[in-house]
Amino acid sequence: AAITPWNYPLPNLAHKVGPALAAGNVVVLKPSEIASRSACEVARLAAESGLPDGLLQVVPGRGANVGEALARHADVDLLTFTGSTAVGQRIQQLAGASNGKRLMLELGGKSPQIVAPDAVEAIETILPALVGAALANSGQLCVAKSRLLVPSTALARVEALLESELARHAPGDPRD
Repeated sequence: AAITPWNYPLPNLAHKVGPALAAGNVVVLKPSEIASRSACEVARLAAESGLPDGLLQVVPGRGANVGEALARHADVDLLTFTGSTAVGQRIQQLAGASNGKRLMLELGGKSPQIVAPDAVEAIETILPALVGAALANSGQLCVAKSRLLVPSTALARVEALLESELARHAPGDPRD
């Protein structure tokens, strides 16, 4: 079974479903309830291209219903999940209480960017890239580089530059 997140729904689906099918497994996919259309379209295209019935099954729905059912189900031998740490912990509990299925969990994090002391001299040059790594996809990535670690001797300078750089990234209308 595979449970994919709302962000980057197609690449996350490909990372989970492709290798599983290539290894000869049946896959039950539960896409995010707010981003399920691409998964349904992939399943339609797979069937249209000749993938045998039943090898890829897409079951849209809320995590509390479909996701928990997959985590509890004794016929699921492995479950892969990308999402929040809290939901990952819930999946661990449910899987452990059922058949002790294997889990592959990619859970949310706070990835740091580290500015080494010898890089402080170039901070004005590298800061736009550091900010870009933090704000990519509106910061909604499990690997968003949302922490910046700098030598304490450079903190005031980096804070001033960071404030200026962040001012260039005003939030926009999310529908654009």
